[in-house]
Amino acid sequence: GGVGKTTLARHVNNWLVQQSKGCVFWVTVSREFTIASLQGKIARLLGVDLSNEDEEGMRAARLHRALSRVNNAVLVLDDVWKSIDMRKVGWSEECCKLIITTRSLDVCHRIGCREVIHVEKLGEDHPWKLLRNFGEVRCKLVFEVEEIAKANGGIVWWFSLPPP
Repeated sequence: GGVGKTTLARHVNNWLVQQSKGCVFWVTVSREFTIASLQGKIARLLGVDLSNEDEEGMRAARLHRALSRVNNAVLVLDDVWKSIDMRKVGWSEECCKLIITTRSLDVCHRIGCREVIHVEKLGEDHPWKLLRNFGEVRCKLVFEVEEIAKANGGIVWWFSLPPP
C-alpha cells in the first residue's frame, strides 16, 4: 500500500476523460464488497436503475447491455482486494476495457488481466536523488527542510525562482 497505484490510475483516468471520445467509469471497490454492491455502484454511474431487480444474473445482464451501448467505455476498479468474477458483475471484454488497481498479483491473474504493471515503492534515497536532478530548473531543497522531510518519511519541495 501507498506506492501510488491509485494516483497513477487517477492520472490515466483523467487523461482518458480528456482524450477519449468514450466514457470512463471510476469505481472504488471496498475491501468487503459484494457483487450486488459493485453492481449498484456501476449502475449508478451508468444511470441504470436496478432497484426492482433482485437476481444477480439479471442485474449482470442489464449492466452488460448498458456497458455495451457505451462507445469506447473504460471501467476502472480501484483498490481491489480479492478476485472478482467480472461476468457476475456484468462486465466482459466485448463490452468495455477494464483497469484495476490491486496489491495482489494473484487477483490480477484470477481476474484475467492481460497486462500487469508492477508499481514499487522507491528506495529510501531515490526520491532525494531525483529531487537533486531538478537543479537544471532551479529547484532547490533547503538542507534543514530535507532533514525534516526525511525524518517524517515525506518529501518537501522548495522552489527557488531566479531573480527577475
